[in-house]
Amino acid sequence: ELIGKSARQALILIAQYNGGFVRTIEAKPLLVGAGILQPTKNIWGAIHTTLSRSSEFERVPDEKGTFRLKDYSHQGTLLPAA
Repeated sequence: ELIGKSARQALILIAQYNGGFVRTIEAKPLLVGAGILQPTKNIWGAIHTTLSRSSEFERVPDEKGTFRLKDYSHQGTLLPAA
């Protein structure tokens, strides 16, 4: 589902499938696997910047690297079980 999307669009989809939340560290392998971002040294910074500058997300207080989708309506999971 992520292939062909922009990073912002993909992060919105990831959040929708994860109860409205997205963590930078969990989004990284999904975005790289879909070919949206290249696996560079500072990829977490690119993801964090995209999330913080997007009007669709807000930062979750006291949860490092975690953002909340301001409005979501679908739940599921795209992340592998830990």
